[in-house]
Amino acid sequence: MDAKALTAQILQRCEVLSHCSDVPGQIHRLFLSPATRTVHRYLTEWMQEAGLEVRTDPIGNLRAVKRSSNPKARTFMVASHIDTVPNAGKYDGILGVLMGIALTGKLSEEDLQHHLEIVAFSEEEGVRFQQPFLGSSVLAGTFQPEWLKRKDASNQSLAETLFKWGLDQNRIPLEAYEPRELLGYFEIHIEQGPVLAERKLPVGVVSGIVGQSRLNITFLGQAGHAGTTPMPMRLDALAGTAEFVAFTEDYALRNPGLVATVGKMDVKPNTSNVIPGQVTCSLDVRHLSDEKRLQAVQDLLHEAHMIAQKRKLGLQHELPLDQKAVICEDRLMESLMEACDFCGIPAFTLPSGAGHDAMVMAQVTDVSMLFVRSPNAISHHPDETVLFEDVEAALKASGQFLNHILR
Repeated sequence: MDAKALTAQILQRCEVLSHCSDVPGQIHRLFLSPATRTVHRYLTEWMQEAGLEVRTDPIGNLRAVKRSSNPKARTFMVASHIDTVPNAGKYDGILGVLMGIALTGKLSEEDLQHHLEIVAFSEEEGVRFQQPFLGSSVLAGTFQPEWLKRKDASNQSLAETLFKWGLDQNRIPLEAYEPRELLGYFEIHIEQGPVLAERKLPVGVVSGIVGQSRLNITFLGQAGHAGTTPMPMRLDALAGTAEFVAFTEDYALRNPGLVATVGKMDVKPNTSNVIPGQVTCSLDVRHLSDEKRLQAVQDLLHEAHMIAQKRKLGLQHELPLDQKAVICEDRLMESLMEACDFCGIPAFTLPSGAGHDAMVMAQVTDVSMLFVRSPNAISHHPDETVLFEDVEAALKASGQFLNHILR
């Protein structure tokens, strides 16, 4: 394997796909948007060049298989996603897909005791329909039929979107893998954090993915005139929310390993001279320990109720996502670390603080992940970057890993 040439090819293809965008001048590619079709055309060509059988499944995942001649073969999956957040970077998701294609092109059927499937998941970020992991949920058999009714910002439902793409929603249940069919799952991804950069390491073997709870919390007060309502008589929903946000930060700082974020607010009536009568804020809570995460959610909700009671506000909440933590499988982790050692790369393990498709696929098979260093620890942003030598190191280690797993 000419790792340098393949690395150059992967990075050049990342550059090509960065121009497949729904917003000129930005990397902005939503689930099943026009830009997705363009990415599919490029990926299909490159997958076929690598000797893969290519198809699009009913949720819009682009799937490519190199088959083994072994009649008892199971499938080992290498995958990541091709959708982005608004105004994103070049490497989140797409790097892992392109590395999978490059590695597959160097494997012959004679090398394979198992089938190898490369999957470009159509949706992971949850931007368009406010429901993450649509792509991987179909393969894991966790897709919920009620999601088809979800609507995007233009009031188009998921079902209508699939129909316009020529996809048959009735075939979604048929795509779910049975555990016995899969040998395992592997995802290559940029770290999106500072750990590898701080330790001056090119790659890291992921030990697990934190569980996460996403809530929407609504404080209900009373809108009123900003000039005529005395301060002691106000039922200010935003002031109550602000107190809750400050408590959330302090609580997370006092609990090692926990992160808690209020990242979005909807203020009503949202006018400068009116007391806010209603505020809905998001709450994102993550920890590698599900017990500690769930305790944090309980404690934070309790504090929200106490704040509301003290301020004579109403309180409502909903929990649209409650994702368990995932521990990567020991055998696959050990094989990845041995591959790093073989290639002269320091073998280092770290948890993932971000959610990935691997956490969904863990419900149906053993999973593994390899992080590539983010030199400036910036992701979900145009300044997202990788180093040539880090991608090359990841390519070498992943190639050695796949050779061991598939033979």
